[in-house]
Amino acid sequence: MTNNSHTAAIQKEVKAIQKKFDVASSGRLFISVPGADLDLSPNNSEKVTVDVFVEAQSKNEALAILERIQLRIRAIDKQTVRIESRSFYSNSFMEWRADQGFNIRLKIGLPTSFNVDLQTAGSHIQIEGIDGRQTIQGSGGSLKARKLRGKVEIYGFGCDIDLEDFEGAKLSLVAASCTLEAHQVKSNNISVRASSCKSSLSKFEGQTSIYLHSGEATIRSMSGSVEVQSQSCLLHFYIDRVDTTNLAVRGGELGLHIKREVEAHLLLEGQQLSIDDSLAFRGEKLEDRIEGSLNKGKNPLHAKASAAPIRCKAMS
Repeated sequence: MTNNSHTAAIQKEVKAIQKKFDVASSGRLFISVPGADLDLSPNNSEKVTVDVFVEAQSKNEALAILERIQLRIRAIDKQTVRIESRSFYSNSFMEWRADQGFNIRLKIGLPTSFNVDLQTAGSHIQIEGIDGRQTIQGSGGSLKARKLRGKVEIYGFGCDIDLEDFEGAKLSLVAASCTLEAHQVKSNNISVRASSCKSSLSKFEGQTSIYLHSGEATIRSMSGSVEVQSQSCLLHFYIDRVDTTNLAVRGGELGLHIKREVEAHLLLEGQQLSIDDSLAFRGEKLEDRIEGSLNKGKNPLHAKASAAPIRCKAMS
C-alpha cells in the first residue's frame, strides 16, 4: 500500500454519496462496479436508494476517489437505474484496493418486486428479500443470498456462493473453482452446474438437474425429480426419500447414504458395486448390477457408474 500506517489508522468509512430515485415496481437495476462491496435489500417503498461509503480521511477525499473510478449513478427513466464505474483492474490487478487501500461499499434499497442485473469482480455481495428476474455474475469475492424469489440466475467464477431460502419459477446456479452452498430451494426448474467446486446442496424441492465436474459434493434431502451427472467428482448423496432419482457417474466415486426407512426401487449398474446388508433390500445382486426393492418401494432410485465405484450404505 502507498498509505503509511498513520494515514491508514485515521481512515474512516465516509458516506460520500446519497441518491434516491422514484421507480416503478417492475423496474430494473443494473450494477457494474467491480471491486466495490454491495448490500441490496428491500426498502418497502417505490424508490431506489443508493448510499455510497468510502474509507477515506474526509468526504472530499472520498469524492475524489469516486471521481477517479468514474462512478456514475443515474436513472434513465422510472424503469431503469444504472450504477457503473470503470474497471478497477484494467491496469494492474486490484490497483485501486491493493495499492491504495481504498474500500468502497454500496448500500442499495429497492422495491420488493424489482429486477436486478449485477456484474462484479472481487466484490463481496449481500442480497436479500428481492422478488423479480435477477442475474448475478461474480468473479472472485463472495455472494450471500437470502430469501430471493422469482427467476434467479447466478454465475460465480472463483466467487464463493452461499444461497438459502429460494422459492420461484427458476433457479440456475453456475459455479467454478469456488465453494457452493445452496439450501432450502423450491422450484420446478432448478439447475446446478459446478466445476472444481466444493459443493453442499440440501432441501431442494421440485425438478432438479445437477451437473458436477471434479471437486467434491454433498447432496442431502432432495424431493421431486432429481437428475445428477457427475464426472471425476467425489459425490456423497444422502437420501431420506425418493420420488424419482437418477444418477450417472463417470470417474470419481459415488456414496449413497440411504435412510433405512426409505422406500424405493433400487437399480445400481457398474463394475464396483456394494450395498449395506442392514438395508431392507430384496432383489438380485450381480457383479455388475444390483436391482430390487427397498422396503417394497416402487419409486425409482437408479445409479449408473463408469470407472467409478458405487457404495450404498445405511445412513447412520
